[in-house]
Amino acid sequence: MSDPHLNRPEGDAPDTPEARLDRCEELLRDIRDRIARAARESQYEELSLGRVAGGLAQLVAAGLLAMAVAEWALVGATGTMYTRLAFAGVVQLVALTGFAAARGRNH
Repeated sequence: MSDPHLNRPEGDAPDTPEARLDRCEELLRDIRDRIARAARESQYEELSLGRVAGGLAQLVAAGLLAMAVAEWALVGATGTMYTRLAFAGVVQLVALTGFAAARGRNH
């Protein structure tokens, strides 16, 4: 078996059941506090530039898509519609890149 004096800091009282229980309770309180702190910190994600840029690019892509569909439905013109759809696709890739970059830093 192990020596009970090895786990005791210098100058402590002899290793009694009460002292061991007190140390165990203190250790469990410390573990509980650390888990609670980690849970609080994980509830809120950090706002990053990648997430903001991705969100803005997503809005622009949705707007371009809506404009292209509206132009096709109301005017019937397809020339600029394809250009807007292509540009919306490129902007959507920019949004996905921003989201992936923000996620990459967190994980």
